[in-house]
Amino acid sequence: MIHKLNQNPLLLKKTFLLLSFSFFCYSNYGQTNFRKGYIINHDSTKVNGFFKKAVWTYSPSYVLFKAQGKNAFDRIPVSAIIEFGIDYEIKFVMAKVKFDPSNDRTNLSVTRDLDLKESLVALEVVIEGGKNLYKLKTKYYERFFYKLPGNPIKPLLYKRYKLIDSPNRGIVSKEKENTSYILQLREEISCHQNDPKEEIPVYKEDELTDYFLKNHQCTAEKTVKFISSEDNSSYQIFLLTGYSSSKLTAVSTGFNPDLNVASYKDENSVFIGVGFRLYTPSRKIALSLETSYHTPYKSNALIIKYPERDFDNPIPIDVNYSFLRNTLGLNYYFFLDNHWSIYLSGKGNLDLTLADEILVHPEIIKQPASDFDTSTDEERTRRGDFKRLPGSLSIGCGMKYKKISFEVYTLTDRNLFNSPLTSGMKSYAFQLSYDML
Repeated sequence: MIHKLNQNPLLLKKTFLLLSFSFFCYSNYGQTNFRKGYIINHDSTKVNGFFKKAVWTYSPSYVLFKAQGKNAFDRIPVSAIIEFGIDYEIKFVMAKVKFDPSNDRTNLSVTRDLDLKESLVALEVVIEGGKNLYKLKTKYYERFFYKLPGNPIKPLLYKRYKLIDSPNRGIVSKEKENTSYILQLREEISCHQNDPKEEIPVYKEDELTDYFLKNHQCTAEKTVKFISSEDNSSYQIFLLTGYSSSKLTAVSTGFNPDLNVASYKDENSVFIGVGFRLYTPSRKIALSLETSYHTPYKSNALIIKYPERDFDNPIPIDVNYSFLRNTLGLNYYFFLDNHWSIYLSGKGNLDLTLADEILVHPEIIKQPASDFDTSTDEERTRRGDFKRLPGSLSIGCGMKYKKISFEVYTLTDRNLFNSPLTSGMKSYAFQLSYDML
C-alpha cells in the first residue's frame, strides 16, 4: 500500500542526509590527500602509485609518493624524477630554465632589467601540444614558460618593478612592468605574426591560456589543457532545464483505506532553474544547490468508494499542482579525458507548493452529505489540501562535456496530501544544464 511506504519518511530523510554528509567528508579527505598518479624516473621508467597531499598551490620541491605494492610513502625530491602527475588532470615536468626570480608581491625591484638565473624547477604543464605553456608559482612570484617543437623550454620574459622618482628621498612614483614577453608571443606563438591589431594578453594564467589555445591551429599537434593543481575550491553557477514524468496515487486514511485508492494518469511537465556547484580540490566530488520552477501537474482519477456515503459509483477527482523545487545534491565524477566525465548523483528535494487544487466533479455534489461531512457544496467541490513543503530523495547519473551536463534521475515516493489523504508521487526526469561561470 502507498500509505505504508510513507510511514516514517523523516527517519529515511535523516538517514540519507547523515550518510551523504559522511560520504562527502570521507571522500573529500581521501580524494584531497590520496590521489592516484605516477612518476617517471631519470631512466624513463614510469611508476604508478598514490600521492599524499596532492594539492600543489605552489610548485613543489618534493612529492610524497607511494608506489603500488608498497606500504609507506616516500619523500621524493623533484630533482630525482623527470615528470609526475595525475592522469588527465595535472602534470609537472622537471626542467633547468632561466627566469627572473624577483619578488612580485611585496618587495619590488627598482630596476627594469631582467636578472635571469638558471635553476632546476618543477614546471606545471598548463597546455601541451604544438605550443606548450608552463607555469612556475611560488609565494613571491609567478612565471610562465613556453616550448616549441624541437626547441628547449624558454621563459616568457616579464618583470614588475617600481620606478623611483628621487633616489635620495626614496619616493616611489608608480609600479611599472617589463613586458618583453609581448614580442615573444607575436614572433613565436601568434599565428598572425606581427599583426598590430592582434589583442595581446596580460601576464596571467587565464589570459595566456586562452591566447595559446587560439593560436594552436597553425600547428598539426593536438592540444591538451590541464586542470590547474591549485584549484582548491572551484565553483560553478549554471542554468538548468528539463522534462519530468510523474504518476500520483492517492489513498484515503478514512474508514476503509483499502477501498479508497485513486490512481492518476502519468503526466509530463517541464522545468527551468538555476544552480550553484562547489567542487572539492580533486574535482571528483561536487556539492550542488538548485532551485527550479515546475509547470503544473494536472491529472484526474476515480476514487472507487467513499464508505461514509451511501453509493458505490466511481468518483472523478481532478488534481492541479505546481511547485518550486529546492535541491541539495552530491555528485561523484569519473574522468574519461580532459573534457568528458560521467558522474553519479544523489539529491534531497524540498518542494515549495505554489498552486494547488483538488476538484470533485459537480455531479458528486448531488449525492447527500453524510453526518461526517459538514462542508458546504463549494468546499466539497474545490479543496486545496496539499502539503506546503513535501520532500523526496533522488538518485541518478549523468555525463558532462566541458560546460554542458546531461542527467537522468528518479525520485522516491513523496506524500503530497494532508490527512485524511496520503499519496505517493513517483517521478523520473531528464535535466540539461549549462555552466555560466
